[in-house]
Parts: sequence; C-alpha cells; structure tokens
Amino acid sequence: MFEHYTKATGLPRIRLHDLRHSAISYLLEQGVPVPTVAAFAGHDPAMTLRVYSHASDAGLKAAAEHFSALRRGRL
Repeated sequence: MFEHYTKATGLPRIRLHDLRHSAISYLLEQGVPVPTVAAFAGHDPAMTLRVYSHASDAGLKAAAEHFSALRRGRL
C-alpha cells in the first residue's frame, strides 16, 4: 500500500523501515535520551546504540563548541 502511494506521487522508492530509521536517528540527534528512544523503537538500549551510534556533523560541532565553552569557563 505504502509503495503504491509513493509511486503515485512520484517520490523515490522508500520503505517504511527507512522512515523509522530516520525518525530514530533524528530523536537521538535532538538529544532524546537513549533509553527513551530505545523504548520508542522497541529495542534494548545496547541495540539502539549499536545500530544508531553514527555521529552527525551537527552533533560533533555542538559537542566541540560545548567543550570549548567549558574550557573558557563559560558554562
């Protein structure tokens, strides 16, 4: 059914699993705690970390900026 609608709208081939993966990755990138995301996904936290532990450029930049602010005594 989903595939029918994506074809009808001219969207590229996408699976529901792709959307699920994107949603879980987004939650983690937004700082939602791993145990919460794991419960949402129906995973145990170890699996969530293993499958979705890829770091985003934005997340790496935010971590570097946070560390820099700590070093300057601004946090």
